[in-house]
Amino acid sequence: MLLLFVLIAGCAARDGLLVRTLEDSPPESFHGDVLDLRKRSFADADDLRRAIKKADVIYVGEFHDNPAHHDFQLRVVELTHEVDPHLAIGFEMFFEPYQNWLDLYVAGEIDEEEMLRRTQFFTRWGWGWKWYAPIWRFARSKGVPLVALNVPREITRAVSRGGLEALTDEQRAELPELDLTNARHREAFVAAVGDHGHGSGEAFERFYVAQTIWDEGMADAVVRFRRGVGDGCKVVVLAGSRHVESRLGIPSRVARRDPEARHLVLVPFVVAGDAGTPGHEPDWRALVESDRGDFVFLSGEGAGVSGTLGLELDREAAPDDGGLEVRAVVPGGPAETATIRAGDRIRAVDGRRVVDFVSFAMAAGELTVGRRLVFSLSRDDHDVETEVTVAARPSVLPSAAPPPSPTPK
Repeated sequence: MLLLFVLIAGCAARDGLLVRTLEDSPPESFHGDVLDLRKRSFADADDLRRAIKKADVIYVGEFHDNPAHHDFQLRVVELTHEVDPHLAIGFEMFFEPYQNWLDLYVAGEIDEEEMLRRTQFFTRWGWGWKWYAPIWRFARSKGVPLVALNVPREITRAVSRGGLEALTDEQRAELPELDLTNARHREAFVAAVGDHGHGSGEAFERFYVAQTIWDEGMADAVVRFRRGVGDGCKVVVLAGSRHVESRLGIPSRVARRDPEARHLVLVPFVVAGDAGTPGHEPDWRALVESDRGDFVFLSGEGAGVSGTLGLELDREAAPDDGGLEVRAVVPGGPAETATIRAGDRIRAVDGRRVVDFVSFAMAAGELTVGRRLVFSLSRDDHDVETEVTVAARPSVLPSAAPPPSPTPK
């Protein structure tokens, strides 16, 4: 009993010291720091290396639109490679049917643009490719396999709308083993999405089953990959934070399939506002005493919301040597100001050829507010060149002007 009392007292003392340290400084001063929630202390690169060395599957959560989280994911990938070069990187952002194109990319047989085109990245995922690019470029440079973790969106969409009975026989055959009995997972899910209109009833149940398929599918992909390699390859899993927090999503389902696997969970915590803004001070004690993960990465809100060009483009249009058609322009937006019209075809941006949305996105690059881009257009069989200045994205964009009706012949 005395030993137990001493251990509890020691843990409480460490908790209190860390909480006081966090509370005594402006929250923004901790951006970029990492907390070890197991030891109730700050962590450095050596602490991360030691933890990574003992793990088989390393889960690194993210808020999809926060560039700092993707920087931290790259940092963890690099540390894991230092510890053991025999690793793979699993991406929620890529879907299993397109695995072959990731293999060809890592092997150097196709370039980045073609990989993004063939994996349908912009239509099936869409979040800023530029934030993930340093990670898959690092993998390619080191010959590290990339693993597509996500289940086909057609499956989760069908279940969300019509339940499991809405699946075709072929889709049912693709389903991973499902466990819908995890009470803690369900409670966490209700807390996360209950205020979005999915909190109860048949609609909620369909939504919950679809999300569980998402977690189960990614867990199944991790386990199948590790078994296929068969020699203890570490896998770094990159996924939305809710898929990995408290080991309730992917980690618990990997553990069910592979009880011997050792897990390490690293999740972000956004430090919003500053100490002088009432209502925005972080609840440091709740964080330190939580089971959110093994390590927590502290960041600013840092939403990587790009500026806007005020264009509506077809993300699914097939590559066309004639360029990418402008479907509509936002009234009063940068494109309209630059005299771009619906029906124009974008042939190049800053001299880089455009044939579809993928090539456009890569040519346009980072849409930083104030940046100027030179558009080469084709309009009524004439070449037009104009400069577009990226504008701040308004909270509510007006509807884009529809393309003009065809002129009767």
